[in-house]
Amino acid sequence: MEHVSATEYIRANGLCKSIGRISGIYAITIQNRVVYIGKSTNLISRVTRHIRNALNGHKRPKYQILNSAICDGKFVNCVVIEECGEKELSEREEHYIIKFNPPLNTTKSNDVSSLTFKDLIDNLSNYDLVGTDTN
Repeated sequence: MEHVSATEYIRANGLCKSIGRISGIYAITIQNRVVYIGKSTNLISRVTRHIRNALNGHKRPKYQILNSAICDGKFVNCVVIEECGEKELSEREEHYIIKFNPPLNTTKSNDVSSLTFKDLIDNLSNYDLVGTDTN
């Protein structure tokens, strides 16, 4: 993929429209399926770093998979799941990780390093669609 900045990529592809400089919980999606849940006090800054890491082929497994998805033409996006204050971030993030069980979050029961792009894409329909009952 030709080098492009994360900001240019986001703008050119019409991504992250619901994301601003707010505090809350976000989801990274592939084909509108939730594959990662995160938290931040500045969502646009955080998700831009995720996109930058994916575009630049960062070594972490989740970024390698996101890079493969982008290069394969899959629709990769970031959306706000819930706006909340800084004090609620950890509790709300944990709630959504349990609810969605996203494959790219590293948890006690999920080792992302063994997940391949092919496995993720082959099983994408097993993950929740973004925007479905998020409570």
